[in-house]
Amino acid sequence: MHIQIKALKTLRDVVIEGEKVVLYGPNGAGKSAVIHLLLLALTKLSARRYYDGD
Repeated sequence: MHIQIKALKTLRDVVIEGEKVVLYGPNGAGKSAVIHLLLLALTKLSARRYYDGD
């Protein structure tokens, strides 16, 4: 059985700009995957801003 849970709608609800955060959990919990997804999202957002702001 697979249960899907939407944990966060946006990071704005959780992280304030300039604030330091900690991502912790046991081995295999997906910490690295979350970091990679955040970096991917930020890269796409930056590229879109550059393209739109040409």
